[in-house]
Amino acid sequence: NGGDLSVFTSGSGMMSYGSYYNFSFQLCSLILLALPVICLGISYKVFMKEKNTNELTLFIQAIGVGSLYGLILAVIALLSRNQLSIGGGFLSSGYSLIYGVGFISVLFRGFLLGFLSILYIGTKKEYEESNIYLGIFKQSIKTVALGYLIVFVLLVIGHLIGLSYVYEFGISNSISNINVFVVISQLAAYIWGFANFNIATIGSQSLFLPSLFKTSLSIDFKLCLIAFVALSALILFISGIKLNNKYKTSSKKPVLIFSVFYAVIMASLSIFTYVNINGGSLLGYNIAMNTNVILTLIMSFIYSFIVTFVGFKLSNWD
Repeated sequence: NGGDLSVFTSGSGMMSYGSYYNFSFQLCSLILLALPVICLGISYKVFMKEKNTNELTLFIQAIGVGSLYGLILAVIALLSRNQLSIGGGFLSSGYSLIYGVGFISVLFRGFLLGFLSILYIGTKKEYEESNIYLGIFKQSIKTVALGYLIVFVLLVIGHLIGLSYVYEFGISNSISNINVFVVISQLAAYIWGFANFNIATIGSQSLFLPSLFKTSLSIDFKLCLIAFVALSALILFISGIKLNNKYKTSSKKPVLIFSVFYAVIMASLSIFTYVNINGGSLLGYNIAMNTNVILTLIMSFIYSFIVTFVGFKLSNWD
């Protein structure tokens, strides 16, 4: 559910050592997130759908479920913190293990996950037609999901035909025991963020379009990244056309609402895909994979507004 998992191990005696692992959300986060979303969706359909009579009720339900879900996860995080110590023996050696999930991280991300899931799942078709905010909210989620899915599929195809981009970020040694498709599912989120003019940090590389050609990535992969930027522009352009066809107005209000929701969802994606693994003194490696949440919020809003507005206006032409 997005909690930060911290693990500390240490040993004493003739072979003293210590190592610390801080999994600020694991590499398989996007795959694991499907499980709570599915559970929330099923429980909502079984227990709460009949009580959803209008948009206000839905919004209250989403806040209630998100708050309780995050709180329950936070309580579980507190109860699950544990410490194991083993000592003794003629060499006076010992071993300790401490692990736990961050209280604040799982509280906040649990609320966000529950709130967004219920709001999306509970939005009925008639709400989309009568309430411009809910209608555009669902369209913005579909736009982000479509962009991510296309990037993921293209990256998988690229890996299958022999492109080595997965190993260009300096993380191959640290992730060698993880399924490569799990790694690609994570990389797809950062590359989609990059395609929306965000700054993405992946291993030893910092990706930002204006400085892309200063990186040590291969020229072929740099051109692929530029193609992903063109892909994001095309998807947002088409979204602008859909907004105009659906709401039939010369006002830029639909585009403004779409850009706000789009930026919030991109920032949420950034929160749920943050990775920071510190191998400590024994293993001696670190993995950083993230996009800055605040910059993602700002840049996604500006970029989506400009491109979507162009599609929105051009669709008025006969």
